[in-house]
Amino acid sequence: FVAAWTTAGAYVWSGAIESSGNDYGKGIAKGVNGIFVTGSVENSANFPNYVSNPISTSGSNLDFYLARIDETSGVTQWVKIESGGGGDDEGKSVCAGIINNEIYLCGYYKNSLSFSGGPNLPNAGSTEDIFIAAYDTNGVFVWAENAGATGKDVAYSIVYDFNGDLYTGGEYADAAVFGSFTLTNNGSSNIFTGKMGCSFITNNDIASSQTICQGNSPNMLSGTLP
Repeated sequence: FVAAWTTAGAYVWSGAIESSGNDYGKGIAKGVNGIFVTGSVENSANFPNYVSNPISTSGSNLDFYLARIDETSGVTQWVKIESGGGGDDEGKSVCAGIINNEIYLCGYYKNSLSFSGGPNLPNAGSTEDIFIAAYDTNGVFVWAENAGATGKDVAYSIVYDFNGDLYTGGEYADAAVFGSFTLTNNGSSNIFTGKMGCSFITNNDIASSQTICQGNSPNMLSGTLP
C-alpha cells in the first residue's frame, strides 16, 4: 500500500499495489515531481488509480517496480517493471536527485536483469547480485550498474547528497566486486557502504576545464576578460 498524511497527522489518501501473488513495498521517496515507490510484484499488478492497469510481469518470479504517484491525489502517473532472467528481482530503496531530478533505486536480482531501453545485467553466480539504476522523472531509463560475486549480495538503502553523489549500503558475501574495488570476505555475511557519482567543480575560473557527470549541467565560469 501507499498512503499520505499531513504533517499534523491528518489522513489524505491511500492506495493498493496488488496482484494475485506476493507483493512488497520496500521504499518510498519524495521528489519535486511526486512520490516514488519501489518494491516487487509477482504477477500482473494493479497500481493506485492507474489508467493502464493491470501491468504485466514475467509471471513466474518477483519483478521489481518503480512507480510515480501524484502527491496530492494519490493517482499513479507511470510504472516501470523490469524482469529478471528466471529469478527474483526487487527494489529495496529509492531516492530523488536534487541537481538533475533523476530517480535512483537499488536492490537485488538473480540470474540476470533486463532494463527497458537499457542493458541486460549478468549475474556473477546463482544467488543475489546488487543493482543500482537511474530513471528520469518521466520513467525513462538513464543508466544501471551492478555489483557482487558468487554469494548473496543485496543493496538495502540508497541516498543522494547535495554534491550529486550517491551512497548505498547493504550486505555481501565472498569477495564482492564493486567497480574497480574488490571487498574482502570476512564471514558468511558482511556489511558494505559505497559511494558513486562526482562532486561539483570547485575551480570555475575562465581558464579552467570542467568534467561533467552524465545528466549534470556545467557550472557557470567566473572571472574577467583580459
